[in-house]
Amino acid sequence: MQQIRAKALKQYFKEIKLLLPIYSKEEKIFINDLRKSVDEYIESNPNCTYEEILERFEEPADVVFNYISCLDQHELCKKISLRKTIKRAIIIAVTVVIVTCTIRVIFLYDSYLKSVNSIITHERVVIE
Repeated sequence: MQQIRAKALKQYFKEIKLLLPIYSKEEKIFINDLRKSVDEYIESNPNCTYEEILERFEEPADVVFNYISCLDQHELCKKISLRKTIKRAIIIAVTVVIVTCTIRVIFLYDSYLKSVNSIITHERVVIE
């Protein structure tokens, strides 16, 4: 029973992390506080089930919705915008690296073909 509840709680917090649009310092603190509250509830009610925990603390989607609705909208938009900018920068950097490597491979292959064609494999001697 304990193992099943522990696995379910682990999945519960994992779902909350996945549903959060951003995961910064404040969100880590929120999840740690929620985890402490759940642990305190389990200590005070050792025979509680996972369903009772969900009843007390809500489904992961509801927890995230309530957390986001309590945030300052300006700060939330700012964090999401920063996240988008970072993602775009990473995508651009990876694309540049891939294009650069592709061009380098093409030049190396061209050099290889030129060197193969420059090797003398047959020599014809004409005697007059």
